[in-house]
Amino acid sequence: MQREQIAALIADESENMAYVADPSTYELLYVNKAVVRGFGLCGDAYLGQPCYRVLQGLEAPCPFCTNHLLTTEKYLYWKHYNPILKQYYLLRDKLFKLPGGRLVRLEICTDITDSENTNLHLQNQLTTEETLLRCVHTLSGEDDTDTAINKLLSIIGGYYQADRAYLFEVDPGGQMISNSYEWCQEQVQPQIENLQQIPITAIDRWMEYFTTQGEFFLTSAGKTLQPDSIEYQILAPQKIDSLMAAPLWEGETLSGFIGVDNPAANTGETHLLKSITYFIKEDIQKRHLLEQLKELSYTDGLTGLGNRHQYISFLAGLDKAPPRSMGVVFIDINGLKVANDSFGHQYGDEMIRSVGHGLREIFPEHTFRIGGDEFVGLLIDVEREEFDRRVEALRRYEAKDSLAGFSIGVNWSAGQVHPSQQISYSDNLMYVEKQAYYNSSTHRIRHPRRGVLSQELKKALDAGEFMVYLQPKFDLVTGAMAGAEALVRRRGSDGSVIPPDRFIPLYEAGGVIRHVDFFVLRTVCKWLKEWREKGCAPEQIAVNFSRITLMEHGVEEKMKSILQRYGITPGQIIVEVTESTGKMDGVSLGDIAQQIKGAGFSLSLDDFGSQYSNLSVLTAAGFDEIKFDRSLVEEIGQQPQATVVAKHGISLCQDLGTTPVAEGIETVQQLLLLRTYGCKLGQGFHFAHPMPGEEFYQRYLANKQ
Repeated sequence: MQREQIAALIADESENMAYVADPSTYELLYVNKAVVRGFGLCGDAYLGQPCYRVLQGLEAPCPFCTNHLLTTEKYLYWKHYNPILKQYYLLRDKLFKLPGGRLVRLEICTDITDSENTNLHLQNQLTTEETLLRCVHTLSGEDDTDTAINKLLSIIGGYYQADRAYLFEVDPGGQMISNSYEWCQEQVQPQIENLQQIPITAIDRWMEYFTTQGEFFLTSAGKTLQPDSIEYQILAPQKIDSLMAAPLWEGETLSGFIGVDNPAANTGETHLLKSITYFIKEDIQKRHLLEQLKELSYTDGLTGLGNRHQYISFLAGLDKAPPRSMGVVFIDINGLKVANDSFGHQYGDEMIRSVGHGLREIFPEHTFRIGGDEFVGLLIDVEREEFDRRVEALRRYEAKDSLAGFSIGVNWSAGQVHPSQQISYSDNLMYVEKQAYYNSSTHRIRHPRRGVLSQELKKALDAGEFMVYLQPKFDLVTGAMAGAEALVRRRGSDGSVIPPDRFIPLYEAGGVIRHVDFFVLRTVCKWLKEWREKGCAPEQIAVNFSRITLMEHGVEEKMKSILQRYGITPGQIIVEVTESTGKMDGVSLGDIAQQIKGAGFSLSLDDFGSQYSNLSVLTAAGFDEIKFDRSLVEEIGQQPQATVVAKHGISLCQDLGTTPVAEGIETVQQLLLLRTYGCKLGQGFHFAHPMPGEEFYQRYLANKQ
């Protein structure tokens, strides 16, 4: 996203009103959503209309128009009461030159009605009014948020003649508060470092004040607080006897508060704090947004490491102020292109993540991904022995734990350090190691780190991270349960259920998907044995097998040996080949089908009608069952082409003696149309979601004992 697009998005989503007009003709050229909502504008009819008519209800240019005061150098700040909206606004006006040289006027309008109404009773107190305006101008006039808020606190602290003025912010989880900004009188000891990550329960009494009365004034901590209270224990060491505070709200959630300690003047004017909270909240939100944008622009989305932008910025700083010593590790992944071409980019991404993870674990201080397969790790002002130790740890990681092999160039220097030259030298050393890798490699395609991936998968299976769910199939005519499909899921570290499309492609590309396929088959056979002993086993359960597993030599014998262990006959298992089977040639698929069916299993084609399926597959394999893809089913009755394909596809299955099955049935309309077309079986959320085996047993089998 370009900088201009980001700026336009922020302007359009801002709560502040903003518009652009031609300063010569007064024609409106743009208004943001806040203006549209506020003035109830419809469509684009306002475009080309005079701004004074649309926004002020006048038939001639405003007598208070500031066009003649505007420049392209800085904003003009002023306040105005809008007669249409009956609200007060703080206005910021400036001229901008568009591409092509056209000058336009930008006006940003901040609603200060609440602040103005709150401060009406201060109209005769010139000092308070001037202080408020100084605060507003300070916040809006400074480009740097930190500078603006620090200046603001000094103004507030001086107005109340307080020891300290400060801003606290609540963490995103709403459990802790921290002092983020602080101003102190010269003789007062700063406390900001001591006031970080304080449990929000410490200000329970303040929360009650914030909720019931807004801002408050605690006149004597020694008289009103219990010595053993958390509140007193925080205030007493800071020598705070009195304080004033006002909350910052985001909707109904407390986001922070502004306060002063030991105020000695204007103690009856707590409304000043309240009046300024709105502007502080706006600046804090702006700061958070800018921090997020900076984080996005400096972070590699795939690995979480610093990206090339951050690397260049950091390196520029090192060149200006060279460190005393620096160690450099330059990494290039071996065989990434081959892996991408042979096993897919998803596996290639996992290789990149794996290398990035290892580098960050060993060189956490300064680590960057500077290209598609290139990484840099820097160790600043650390002894040579420590650098060498980490390099050895990195080589051990590459040899034993990384999904990808990589070439390394390392260099350490002390004294006269020239960062850019040193990194370039490490790059050259890496290139030498890279050439050695290619010279020692044969041209045959080998799967990188298959053993590591296989070991990780086996550990996850043994640890119970994988689960088998069953989704029942139903007779679309009678409504009776007619078997089920076994579906594999993985449990995430946070307890969430991870769907198969998040891990199956990786294990297919890695050539280790067989472990998952046979795990599901063993689980299904175990259930069938248990349910058969109870006299209520379903006739058949479908188990998905990847084309990678099906192409193993003697796969049907391995499947039969699992069934024999549990006393299950092949007729109770439907071997369901996954959508990627469509990538196989007809001869290979025909041979596999002959072996599977010859062993007594039924054979089902999954996701027919998806991107991989074609009619030649039907004739090559002689499937017992064809499953129509959910993407086709959801368009039935909605999209004519899908309806035709489904209708004639079902008819074709009947002519071939193959049972048609519809996946993803979610509505009654789909069910009725499929039944009309002669579809025999179906499954989908209309009937039941996938569920654990025990739940399947209780819902569909237990009452048949």
